[in-house]
Amino acid sequence: MYSYLLKVVTAASLLQLAGHVVIGQQKKEGSFLGKTNIHALIEAAPPVPSNASEALTRSFGADVNTVSGAKLTEYYKPFYDKIESAQKQINLFYGNKIQQFNEQQGDEGMRKMATAEVDRNPIVSRMGGADKISKMSEKEAEAAAMEAAAEMMNSNAGQMPGMNAMMQKYMNDKEYAAKFDKMSDKQKEAEMKKFMEAEKKGSSTAAVPTDHSKFEKEQGEANKIKTAMEINDAITKMWQQLSQIQTAVENNIITLKASAGNHAEIDEAHQKAFKKLPKIVMGEAGLTYDPAKVKELMLNTAAKHRARSEYELSQIRIWVNDLKAKSKLVVNDYNDFLSKYSKSINGNMKDMYNGTHTEIPVVNFEMTLIDAAAKLGKFSENATKDAAMVEYDQRQKTSPYKP
Repeated sequence: MYSYLLKVVTAASLLQLAGHVVIGQQKKEGSFLGKTNIHALIEAAPPVPSNASEALTRSFGADVNTVSGAKLTEYYKPFYDKIESAQKQINLFYGNKIQQFNEQQGDEGMRKMATAEVDRNPIVSRMGGADKISKMSEKEAEAAAMEAAAEMMNSNAGQMPGMNAMMQKYMNDKEYAAKFDKMSDKQKEAEMKKFMEAEKKGSSTAAVPTDHSKFEKEQGEANKIKTAMEINDAITKMWQQLSQIQTAVENNIITLKASAGNHAEIDEAHQKAFKKLPKIVMGEAGLTYDPAKVKELMLNTAAKHRARSEYELSQIRIWVNDLKAKSKLVVNDYNDFLSKYSKSINGNMKDMYNGTHTEIPVVNFEMTLIDAAAKLGKFSENATKDAAMVEYDQRQKTSPYKP
């Protein structure tokens, strides 16, 4: 029953999505959107070290004999403090906004709003509302849904050319319904236009709504839904773009760490070479590996590790710098988005229940952009830590062989 009810409700929503016009400016209580200088945060991300010695100094300071992560934390802390400060401002502003709204409404008010939004659906409304539906049996609810759908199609006959035919097809053709459900928003819109144009061609005059106030109200709701869909679609595309460029760097680093000549392979080659070193008699120590050959091998291995670390740092630095530039372009797209939709972003908390509130989703994406700046810092920090640990280890191992 519920799947059928969902189907007729979806069919009803087709009418609400038809006949789009541009939505007007919406009054907002205040917004923090776009007030964070994300470009500056991205630029503030510490770069990847140029070489292993720089990585070592960042991690351990001047005294490399003191093994502690404190120096590394200290080095990156000012940057992460900037990130945290920006996030706190946004969280405080919108946390207060949501809390005030919840306190004003109370539990009962929130429940009534949620129920009212459900009841606004034309199918649910014609069935008597959510409370009445909850008391029906499955058979009663299915029958009521069918009757409501039929009434709705009849009452809207002639008001939206082609939509009744489309609804009938969606309701009665399972194959078509399944195909329609898989369409993108743009494909659904194009499909609706196709039916509407087909109906207009078969009619000598365009149908005129008989109930203007009702038609305008439904069209207004459709406009709000359309704008919300456009905003969410734009955010999704930017999020996907950001995710793709970040994932590319992550994958590149994973591939690099596992590529030929990595530190593990250097250590393995060292162990094999060590076992092949010649042995000599050394006084009381007896037969042992030739110290001169051991020193030569240890220094040679340390040089290979350092070269590998600096190769990895150079590659990661290129990728992170590229990511920084591309992240700024996404921020530019976001700023253009705000310029285009600043008057249409719906900050009315009461519309959280009908899917047309868009401010919080936009806020979440802005937080994602701030996280993108933080991720640049994290790439740098991880590269620094890895190179520093290898460099420290090799310096400790070769210290007995240096003058």
